[in-house]
Amino acid sequence: MPVLDLSLHAAVIGILCLIAPQYWLAIVLGGCACDTDHLLDYFRWSRKFNLRFFLTGEYAKHIRPWFVFHSVEIAYILLVSAFFISSLWLDFFVFAYIAHLIIDSFTWDNPMRLFAIWRITDDSV
Repeated sequence: MPVLDLSLHAAVIGILCLIAPQYWLAIVLGGCACDTDHLLDYFRWSRKFNLRFFLTGEYAKHIRPWFVFHSVEIAYILLVSAFFISSLWLDFFVFAYIAHLIIDSFTWDNPMRLFAIWRITDDSV
């Protein structure tokens, strides 16, 4: 994960928290929820944590990353849930989650990787 990518995510989360400070927890969790799959992939590769390997994404060169939560399909399920469940907390969570995916669509080499179905069927990932 390049530092610029991490900085961009932090900036967007910060701006959203300034806009709606009462929902800061939902925004932070929604913006970071996607990235928990990086930890899952990392610990699939190694049992010892090395911050440099994690932050640089070096571990991803040694495995085929799953990126379970970097998924447009999950975002769609969350969006539909937010539509039916009247909760501003959930709305801000979903908004931050989708903002994270939008940023990734510009920073990843192939935005199609955000579709789990595409990743499952593509051998080049």
